[in-house]
Amino acid sequence: MLPIKDILSRVIQQRGFKRQLESIEVVKIANYILKEAFNNNIKASFFIKNTLWVQTSSPILANEIFLNKERLKNKINKKIGKNLVKEIKVKNK
Repeated sequence: MLPIKDILSRVIQQRGFKRQLESIEVVKIANYILKEAFNNNIKASFFIKNTLWVQTSSPILANEIFLNKERLKNKINKKIGKNLVKEIKVKNK
């Protein structure tokens, strides 16, 4: 008899949920890191095709993200333990 952890892991991979779960985890971690760096003025919206989309209402903060893109990517990827985030794009509200 297999442990429940192994069964769930198999089902997640067979059904294609792994990518969705990774996406949720990336957004969650990115929001934590962004909140730490920029307070509540920036929010990770979604993660698709290795691109993290971030929303802000300020062009100045959008520029800050642009200037710190590599550092933020590295910090997020390090926290996740995988090199998932390849790009960060900013969308103004």
